[in-house]
Amino acid sequence: MILNVRGSLGTQVMEYLVGLAQLQMTGHELEEIHINTKDTADHSKVDYLSQIFDLGVPVQFVDDTKKVGCFKKENLEILIKYFSDVKKEALWRMKRDFLFRSSHLLFHYRNGDRKCLPDSFYRQLWSIYFHDFQDDALFIGNDHQRIEELYYPMYKNNLLKSNSPVADWYSCMYSDLVIGGFSMFTISAAVLGRNRTKIYINKDNPVVSESDIISLRYLSDSFNITTIEVNENEI
Repeated sequence: MILNVRGSLGTQVMEYLVGLAQLQMTGHELEEIHINTKDTADHSKVDYLSQIFDLGVPVQFVDDTKKVGCFKKENLEILIKYFSDVKKEALWRMKRDFLFRSSHLLFHYRNGDRKCLPDSFYRQLWSIYFHDFQDDALFIGNDHQRIEELYYPMYKNNLLKSNSPVADWYSCMYSDLVIGGFSMFTISAAVLGRNRTKIYINKDNPVVSESDIISLRYLSDSFNITTIEVNENEI
């Protein structure tokens, strides 16, 4: 079987996990992984899977748009049904040579193409949770410059600037409580990790579709993920 994935780090991980579940269901063997890069942003034209897992099969970049569809409800049902075996294999294949920091509270800021919460709401969340965990809290994100503009100098000692998406993903996976907006980055880490994750969703933002929300609710029932839905007038 050829496993087709498309997207950045979090989506690649979720596509891989769903692919492993499909292999469990069908009894097929994984022969190759294709990373589909047609019409994707530069950060999706990276083989993150090989940085995280010892895959045991060749990985190729292909100019196509094929993908598993990891957030389709029917595929999540397969993942949940076979998750015990999937998690066992994924953790067995996971590489352990990355240096990363974990904390009691980890706050994930997402800017750019998949931003779904305004900066004012991120600041509000951070001030609420920071009171309880200020001695053991980290702030990570995909836009360090914007984070510095928003939060320096008040929280300068809490900003983690690893410059490595993979190291940040491990930090999400091994921190106790992760707070953020809708992102496959934090969702995939929550599925494989031991943490509690709270996902805030702006229901009025078109970045997150109604089917995404339905799938996240379904996923939340099986994993340690809390989905908190807010409207534009509440932000």
